[in-house]
Amino acid sequence: MAKRVFIPSSLAVLVLGILLTIEGPWGFDQLWIILGLGGMAVTFVLGVGLIEPTAKKMHSAIEAHGPMHPEVARYNRRLDALGLLDLVLLIAIIWDMVFNPTSDDLGTLLIPALALATAGLYVVRAYRPAQNPTGASTT
Repeated sequence: MAKRVFIPSSLAVLVLGILLTIEGPWGFDQLWIILGLGGMAVTFVLGVGLIEPTAKKMHSAIEAHGPMHPEVARYNRRLDALGLLDLVLLIAIIWDMVFNPTSDDLGTLLIPALALATAGLYVVRAYRPAQNPTGASTT
């Protein structure tokens, strides 16, 4: 579904957002426009650069080792974490489009920033090597 639905729709939203800003009464100097378009660009790059390759690696691991192999579980954890980050990013973009924050709206900017930081930490944790009971990493 990524190649047929998610990537094209993400790219379409980014391009249409740019065109709407050019044709509409808004300007690229407004913070909420920059955050929204930047967020859409990041979600596109996240999907193409991390989510899709990780999904391919997981499918290859399933074919090579079966669905219960620890390598498959590791890729699945990573995909779950990346999916969560992408979802939080999309919600942050919606938040930005609804509230149209300026640089003076610290509270309005802080809430999605904290949510994104938390999701980012979850991704970092998913990419850390797994620890076995003796404390040695199992990669």
